[in-house]
Amino acid sequence: MTASTLVSLRAAARQRSYTKTQFIILITLVVFVIDFAFRLVDAPRIEIFEHIICNAYYKSDLTVLISNRSEWTKFGSSCVVDAVQSELAILTQFKDTLDMLPSLVLAVPYGILAETFGRKPIMLMSMIGIAAEMLTDVLICWFPHAFRLRIVWITPLLQVLGGGISVTNSMLYTMLADYLEPADRAKAFYLISASSLLGEVTGNTLAATLMRISSWLPIMFGVGIISLSPLLILLLPETMEVKPCCVDTSTTATQPAKKSTRRLRLGPRDLWTRLNISKGVVFKSTNVVLLISAFFLSGIVGQSSTLQLQYVRKSFSWSYSRGALIVSSLPSILDVILFLILLPLLDKILLERMHVLPSAKDLIMVRASATILAFGSLLFALSSEAVLIASISVLTLGDGIEVALRSLLTSLIPPLHVSTIYTTIAVVSGAGGIIAGPILAMTFKAGIRAGGRWLALPFYVVAALCFLILMVVCRIQLRKTDEYEDGTTRDGCLEDDEESSV
Repeated sequence: MTASTLVSLRAAARQRSYTKTQFIILITLVVFVIDFAFRLVDAPRIEIFEHIICNAYYKSDLTVLISNRSEWTKFGSSCVVDAVQSELAILTQFKDTLDMLPSLVLAVPYGILAETFGRKPIMLMSMIGIAAEMLTDVLICWFPHAFRLRIVWITPLLQVLGGGISVTNSMLYTMLADYLEPADRAKAFYLISASSLLGEVTGNTLAATLMRISSWLPIMFGVGIISLSPLLILLLPETMEVKPCCVDTSTTATQPAKKSTRRLRLGPRDLWTRLNISKGVVFKSTNVVLLISAFFLSGIVGQSSTLQLQYVRKSFSWSYSRGALIVSSLPSILDVILFLILLPLLDKILLERMHVLPSAKDLIMVRASATILAFGSLLFALSSEAVLIASISVLTLGDGIEVALRSLLTSLIPPLHVSTIYTTIAVVSGAGGIIAGPILAMTFKAGIRAGGRWLALPFYVVAALCFLILMVVCRIQLRKTDEYEDGTTRDGCLEDDEESSV
């Protein structure tokens, strides 16, 4: 089968199998299932880590893997001591940091491969790698006397297959970008975010409920769902097709097939050429550089969410099940309202009533979200137990920033490089997370030693970074020529950043 025939079959299959609405629903379902499974695992995993560390610290004969909640609660009450919590913070933050390394190194190469072999095979590989890591982590925790707990720092190496969850997310967004027009893109991104958050709400709530019986129950459910998720991804159509700008219509019928065949043969020289082209796309526009920088800082800030649960556990002596409901489930519920109602309504007002251009609308949303995020982060750092829910609610209102950033960035780059730019976003966000992990772990450890208000030291750092994001996005200036379809100018290239108009 020739390459041109393969491309034609892909395009025909897409048109025959799914309408745009059906495709968005299917993508939404995939996102929901993945986030639901991840949230089933998150909080129970931290509790199991804590009990393994606590058991080792006290050298108790009590087994870590008990499911009797009365004995577990009595044992766990002594696990909030500084030594246990410091080790837990280091373990979890470095684990999260190392989880991002495969994406940092491999996201762009996998993005380029996705432009050559398709989005679907890369997504399948990434989910298989994630499932393998989760299963290995479960094995290590199931036999704590046979394995040292810090061995979980090695398991992210399994994400070399596929590049991890960042590559999965990049492929999902790339598929949407393949299908949708610029005017519809932001609405679809909001819908996908709402689906993700709905998965988080249901996953966190179910996890908190099952943790009252045993923390192993939600973990087993979550790992099982992730292991079966490749079957769901098989239902997705392949959206990659040869872009019009890649085909010379003046050539004979046999020449496009030769060009397409070259697309399916990616050697080291071709990979290096693609990387150089992608670097040129990023650094040619000041606005793109600023947006990528905002994603980097957002990656640092996002890493703090895993520390919030441990913070309320230590600061307010909450159980993990209660903390998961307040710190994880409540923001997810509010985010569903935000992404399904508030943001689409604001989007409609700006576009239809105020007649704001799509890219300018995205910039307004980015700046508004950054402002709320900055002040919300500071309020969370300063909050007591009585006002914690209010501070979380304010902080949640800024969660639309990444969707608006992605939509704005998409409108400023050539469509040919969307997949590569999305994986570049994954790289810089991962780099931010890698930097954040050790910083947050060490500042939390220092806060534990200092005591009092200093326990919130990591979140003062987060608040400062949020104000830095606000400064970055306020420097973005759009030009009148930025509003061409799919983010390109009339000749298909990005223009320089001179003559700012917005």
